[in-house]
Amino acid sequence: EYFTLNTRGLEKFSEKEIAEKFPGAEIREVSYRKVMFSFPGDMANVVELRSAEDVFLYLGKLNNIGHTRNDLGDLVKKIISLNFSTALKYISNFRKHDITEFSISSSSVGKRNFSYIEVKEAVSEAMQLKLKLAYDDERHEAFDLRVFLEHDIAYIGVRLSERPLHRRPYKLSTTRATLRADVAYCMAMLAGIQHTDTVLDPMCGSGTILAEASTFNPQKLLGGDINEEAVKIAAKNIAAFNPSLRVSLRKWDARQLPLENAAVSCIICNLPFGKQIEVGDINAFYTSAVREFDRVLQNGRRGLLASGFKELVVALNFLPHLHIAATYETNLNGEVSHLMLVEKK
Repeated sequence: EYFTLNTRGLEKFSEKEIAEKFPGAEIREVSYRKVMFSFPGDMANVVELRSAEDVFLYLGKLNNIGHTRNDLGDLVKKIISLNFSTALKYISNFRKHDITEFSISSSSVGKRNFSYIEVKEAVSEAMQLKLKLAYDDERHEAFDLRVFLEHDIAYIGVRLSERPLHRRPYKLSTTRATLRADVAYCMAMLAGIQHTDTVLDPMCGSGTILAEASTFNPQKLLGGDINEEAVKIAAKNIAAFNPSLRVSLRKWDARQLPLENAAVSCIICNLPFGKQIEVGDINAFYTSAVREFDRVLQNGRRGLLASGFKELVVALNFLPHLHIAATYETNLNGEVSHLMLVEKK
């Protein structure tokens, strides 16, 4: 059994990806930031998930976790009572070497009189005695125990991969306000990419959306950015992802694209929020960008990510033949953001 950890609001994307990619998988629970599922197939397939921040071997779900400092001791006792020997065997086989150290990652939702840092400290002391392994709080690559506290429930697991899934190895360089790879993949899922599509990212940044969109095998990929350095970084990252992947990249202003009318069938774009990347008047910027997207798009789809949700809705209202088919609220870099599927009526 496994559970994913997801960006808030995007749990349904992992549920869909698991159902589509893993025949025989059974979804057990979908809740805040998590999808719990069982899968009888190869564990190596599970780490191929792209819509999740991370995925864990499930050890247990502990109920009735109190919020007082005295309850911290009870939590530790419940955690160390779990079956770690089987997990150690699985992870050792998966790592292809013996496990000599462990680490702990912890996060918390809800009010309590002890912090997630105190949870790590208390659990690490008890686990050293039980596992007979060295504790390393810096490296989280060998046997990383995950303690996810959600109000009065604790989900316990061990990370499958040596690094979080969202940290894609192809991202050699990044630009300001770079988009997380798991979110980019969810945007590509939302856009419903077909094999016949020409996919455009008009503000490509470090190329993350284009790389993730390529996994859906569209016919053609186009991208560009107003920042020439970003275009170079995108080319470098895409080459690291797949040296044989052909992507047309250019320096341009997304409000004046050097493309013919109806040149593309799908647009996926992480719109700047006006915080980390200055765009001037955000209303004017969104209005100009949306009009240009409409010009180059066939009767197709746009997968848009925006922090300025109200401003984007206002911009879309100037084009009454467009409508928002789906919206997913999430949180990125401390900003409430929205994934939106926009279609022509």
